[in-house]
Amino acid sequence: MAEVERKQSVQDILKDMRGLDGLKRLFWQELNYERENKPLSTRQWPESAKSALAEDPVLFASGGEDKAFHVVYCRLAPAELKRGCQRPIVDYLLRDHPYALFVFSNKAQTAWHFLNVKYDEQAEKRRLVRRIAVLPGDGLRTAAERLALLVRSDKSDTSDSPLAIQQRHDEAFDVEKVTKDFYRDIANWYFWALKHSSFPEGARKEDDGLDHISVIRLITRLIFCWFIREKGLIPDTLFERRRLAEWLDGFAPDTLADSASVFYRAILQNLFFATLNTEMDKRDWRREGQNLMAHNLYRHKACFRDPKSALALFTDIPFLNGGLFECLDRDFGEGAKPRYLRIDGFSDRADSQPTVPDYLFFGPEQDVDLSADYGDKKFKKVRVRGLIDTLNRYKFTIEENTPFDQEVALDPEMSGKVFENLLAAYNPETGTTARKATGSFYTPREIVDYMVDESLAVYLKDKLEPQTRANERESGGQATSVSAKSKTAAPERVTIENESRIRALLAYDESLPEFSEAETERLLDAIDNLKALDPAVGSGAFPMGLLHKLVHALGKLDPDNEKWKAKQIAKLDDAVMREEAERIFRDNTDNYGRKLFLIENCIYGVDIQPIAVQIAKMRFFISLIVDQKINPAAPNRGIRALPNLETKFVAANTLIGIEKKEVQGDLLTEDAAAHQKLRELRKRLTEVRHRHFTARTTASKAKCREQDRALRADMSTLLGGAGLSAAWSRQLAAWDPYDQNASSPFFDPEWMFGVRDGFDVVIGNPPYGRILAEKVQTQLSHNCPAFGATKDAYVAFMVNGLGLLRDCGCESYIVPSAWLGGPAYHLLREEMLRQTFWQVIALPFDIFSAAYVDNVVYVITKEAPKQDHRARVFSYAKNSAFGEFRPSPWQEIVQSAWESMPDRKLVLSEAGLQLHRTIRSMCKRTLADVVEMRRGVLFDPCILTDRKSGSTSYRYFEGDVYRYEIRAAMPHWVELGQKMKEYPKDDKWFKGDRILLRRLVNRRQRLMATCVEESFITNKNLYTVLARVGGMPLKCVLAFLNSALFSRLYIDSVSQANKDDFPQVTITDLLGLPFPHDVPERSKDQLTVLVTRILTAKASDPAADTSALEREIDEIVYRLYGLTEEEIRIVEGGQ
Repeated sequence: MAEVERKQSVQDILKDMRGLDGLKRLFWQELNYERENKPLSTRQWPESAKSALAEDPVLFASGGEDKAFHVVYCRLAPAELKRGCQRPIVDYLLRDHPYALFVFSNKAQTAWHFLNVKYDEQAEKRRLVRRIAVLPGDGLRTAAERLALLVRSDKSDTSDSPLAIQQRHDEAFDVEKVTKDFYRDIANWYFWALKHSSFPEGARKEDDGLDHISVIRLITRLIFCWFIREKGLIPDTLFERRRLAEWLDGFAPDTLADSASVFYRAILQNLFFATLNTEMDKRDWRREGQNLMAHNLYRHKACFRDPKSALALFTDIPFLNGGLFECLDRDFGEGAKPRYLRIDGFSDRADSQPTVPDYLFFGPEQDVDLSADYGDKKFKKVRVRGLIDTLNRYKFTIEENTPFDQEVALDPEMSGKVFENLLAAYNPETGTTARKATGSFYTPREIVDYMVDESLAVYLKDKLEPQTRANERESGGQATSVSAKSKTAAPERVTIENESRIRALLAYDESLPEFSEAETERLLDAIDNLKALDPAVGSGAFPMGLLHKLVHALGKLDPDNEKWKAKQIAKLDDAVMREEAERIFRDNTDNYGRKLFLIENCIYGVDIQPIAVQIAKMRFFISLIVDQKINPAAPNRGIRALPNLETKFVAANTLIGIEKKEVQGDLLTEDAAAHQKLRELRKRLTEVRHRHFTARTTASKAKCREQDRALRADMSTLLGGAGLSAAWSRQLAAWDPYDQNASSPFFDPEWMFGVRDGFDVVIGNPPYGRILAEKVQTQLSHNCPAFGATKDAYVAFMVNGLGLLRDCGCESYIVPSAWLGGPAYHLLREEMLRQTFWQVIALPFDIFSAAYVDNVVYVITKEAPKQDHRARVFSYAKNSAFGEFRPSPWQEIVQSAWESMPDRKLVLSEAGLQLHRTIRSMCKRTLADVVEMRRGVLFDPCILTDRKSGSTSYRYFEGDVYRYEIRAAMPHWVELGQKMKEYPKDDKWFKGDRILLRRLVNRRQRLMATCVEESFITNKNLYTVLARVGGMPLKCVLAFLNSALFSRLYIDSVSQANKDDFPQVTITDLLGLPFPHDVPERSKDQLTVLVTRILTAKASDPAADTSALEREIDEIVYRLYGLTEEEIRIVEGGQ
């Protein structure tokens, strides 16, 4: 059967999955599994697991060798199909059915989950559960496509191993594949829509004149609507082509004319602005000639065939608020020029309206040329379809997946991946790479979860043992007391036990660590008082990871929510607000009250791009809607309006802070009266922002915003009088958190968030590269010497993050690895090593598939390290795939040992670090004392010629260099001189005996060098090495360069040598390697003879086996460095 036919056949079966007949047809017929239908015993199961089942599980089908792959069916007792009870059942079934697919249904057998547990040879690591849901009324394309991949070619084939079948199932349930397919479809539509849509003049245009931001904002809003449609809050009929054709006049999805924009104006604009952003009892048409800029009233009446009944289409959609659907058009008032700003263009005036043609939503599939957009000719002919048709092809779920429980569908995290890549694609700094990417700029969920866990573990452990930590700080890092619970226990053991309990608290499982009542209270207080910031928030992956993990921890600490609710209500002075808080907890799930107050009090984000901030807020909105209960009889269908997050996520330049040197005490003056006045203003501002956070109506939001503006103006004036410069005072007053189109040129946590004492956690994936504007670079270089040495953005974020932390706060970033050992980063290392390192993890090379840079994750706290403090380090193998991100086994390195390395390089190997220290203590000189070295010439290839043109002409080397071998190719000549961009004045670098060293490290992580004597010029990819006069013989130097020890010393200490895309040798680092002070003449003679024999053999036969000779060289070099047998094993273990 053809693939397309099988998918359609599976989809037809899934459409009618009622009772077991559909399941029988699916596995026994369509997918070619053997019929079994045998009941399984649950006699040894606990009652809690058995009670979840309506009847005993059934071995439903089998396949492969010995029929060892099983399809197990479980009918659950509840009427609803819930995730929670499935995991314990699967855990018991896995013991007897390690190769299996598990199928669950509700009691009525109308809703189905197909469950895959990803295989791992170690049974205890089989934690990732992935499910395909088949529910009444759901779209089934994704389910049919994935389940069709489970087909067995021949039912009678018993040679197929159960492991092979399991691996095919694992691939079919790959959530990432679905996400990548969706991203590609959305990216194709984005580039196509850019060319055929237009927005008002006030909307931001990019250099190409196109409306990138407006199109991304449209996708953001529509995908949000798709998620809440999944919740049942928006009717399907608004997106059904047949119904729209009945309702709308001029609707023309099959007409490829850019003027037909009826669906966008009549349905989407009215849905966005007049429905979701307007209370249900205040919706009506705009009156002709009135309400010009009243964006909460319906427009485009002429587009509806029956305007009187048109409002009924939107009647049951609740008011959501939240700012995402706030119309961005503005009226600046009489006298302003221009008076009106049109961005969304929600207007009845044709000259103010956007144009997004109907065919972009519902049009027929067609082939378009997107090769210029992607920068790749393979996109010359791309199949595109309408956006609504694309959305209908996928299954959406409003519950965010976790690293261990995932639905094979598009969850809200997917929106983060899509938008992060779209933002990169339109950004001039990253566009070239992003257009070739398929989901490569978004931090993988596993890494986000890990960094969140480690940051919170550091923070909460500190709070769990406050007295111990306080005593350590007072005594210079030595513990002098332990918690009351374990006064007789060793402090180190108490710390280990507490860390274990905190990790159990954070784990995504059902484990319930024991905490005393006092400890529980301390942990709840710690979570309630947490201040966490992502300073480059993007689409919100890290703040969302923090939110989910904190909600999970609260559920373990306070299952009935009573303690958490009491803490939130106790903060409120107003009786009305207290009653509102009671309703928040009473009318929604427990997690809603947890999430809402965590968002208000604990989690913050900043990004320089306003659209990124909107996307981050969207994810938080979806997360809150998930936990709201629908009540059709209650006002607004029981849905609480979304909070206003403008003072939780702001658009600003995180790296530029207010210059407060002239103002004492963090924006406070020494003047007592002014000090008191400022405190009062700050308190009032906090109250206003709390009211705005929960404001439900347009009027109440407007009132809060005006009060906010007036208070900011008063504070700015007061600060100006206290010594803040006039320029900064004006900037403070001008900053408007409610302007969704603007990005602040500065960031100040006190001014913007009310956070005065620093954050407890700073976490994220900051941008990297020389991407900052020249003016910003100049300012940062002046204030941050570590940045000035590199101009790399992530360096500024690393240093700036420390400044944003409170004392003992935790910083965790994923950043490029170059800073660990690169010469230009020595000032950064000096700054970072003043802090306490807890973890450094060198990641595999494929974390970001289109971002060609190697990365590390680190976790530090802003406090001086104790003298004997040990940091945990781990390095993934070059090409390893990590799946579940849990580094093991750890190595531990005394942090002070890094201080002893040249330029304080962070060597991530305990044995390697010790080897370096031993050798450097013995060697009083470096390679720089023995040789001189420089790079080949740099020039434009157009100056190459076919023949010699003068006395300064040289042959140009176009071959390659290997260990003791040269493969020459010199068909051209080049003249040494002014036409070259970079060249040496002395021709000694091109004549006579010399060593050529390849700039790239080979795949076995070895240096590659050989000797030459023929005259020729080399390019920048080769280094020339010359022995200093009266020093070491050249062939002896070559022996050292090609030795196992030299490669090991270099690889360990230089991060550039471990890169995936360009592992390179740098002159400064190589010349800094230790060299024996005294090499006996006998050893020189031995090395010279051995090298001569190798060179002769390789010249005669490049494939000659010289390993025995090279081994002799290694042994001589080991003796010259005085290495022990153990140290030799360390060297050779790294090869």
